[in-house]
Amino acid sequence: MSSDDQIGATRFVLKANELVRQSHEVVVAGLQFTVLPDVPSPQFFAATEFLSNAIPYRVENAFLEIGPGMGAISVIAALRGARKVVAIDINSDAVANTHINATRHGVSDIVRCLEGDVFDPLLCGEKFDTIFWNIPFVYVEDDYQYRSVLEKAAFDPGYRLTERFLRQVTNWLAPDGRVFVGFGEFGDAEKLRLLAQTNKLSVSEYASVKAMQGEFTLLQLTPQ
Repeated sequence: MSSDDQIGATRFVLKANELVRQSHEVVVAGLQFTVLPDVPSPQFFAATEFLSNAIPYRVENAFLEIGPGMGAISVIAALRGARKVVAIDINSDAVANTHINATRHGVSDIVRCLEGDVFDPLLCGEKFDTIFWNIPFVYVEDDYQYRSVLEKAAFDPGYRLTERFLRQVTNWLAPDGRVFVGFGEFGDAEKLRLLAQTNKLSVSEYASVKAMQGEFTLLQLTPQ
């Protein structure tokens, strides 16, 4: 599939998501969640279910998720034993949605969701045992103009956000900490690996799945 076709197919799914103007219920990893309008919904994105089950959660001091969307992974991390969970999303509706689902599952005292861009809202000196981001892996040209807030969850112009994440992630990683990212076949795997190598990170596949929307992969990034 060409790059233009990939972008078109992604827009088609995003548009279907945008047309849902009421909150609705979904099941992820056997748990019920609320999804607000203008937040990526597992009803349209198969990667959420896969990643929610593929991430190797563990009892740990702190878990960080960039781009939680409706908050399923952050909530599950808390339920699986993380003592502190921080979620950061540039979409204010996603921040509100994560709060709703954290409260629903009784982990609002553990899950803190902040509005901001990548690592910007973090406090100086914070460290995390696991850092996860289902990165907006669809590559578009550097001058791309977003058509909706939902496009920010899928498209990364010039891979600027990806490069920033890779450049800064180890600053927030605890000793022996782990970094995982979600990726998909519509992404540019070669660009990702080159950026990781430039930032002294090795990339390995942790898990993958084939779905109707394509192949999705959970990648582990390890400091070299």
